[in-house]
Amino acid sequence: MKMFVLVYGKCERCGALGEDVHHKTRLTVQNVMDTSISLNQDNLEFLCKKCHNVEHKRFSKQQQFDKEGNLIER
Repeated sequence: MKMFVLVYGKCERCGALGEDVHHKTRLTVQNVMDTSISLNQDNLEFLCKKCHNVEHKRFSKQQQFDKEGNLIER
């Protein structure tokens, strides 16, 4: 199923255009070389920019996306 999602390019959460691969277990200096974490398909999720930003809390409640997908202040 993962490869199907990657081939067709859809976000696994919302179905929008996927752009980022998210590691469910955050990569660190200690685990980045451990392929059971860094490359394990069960640890990867294909996300659009918006869902990836939400996952990492990269914007505040004062910010939102415009219709072109750009981050703007409310």
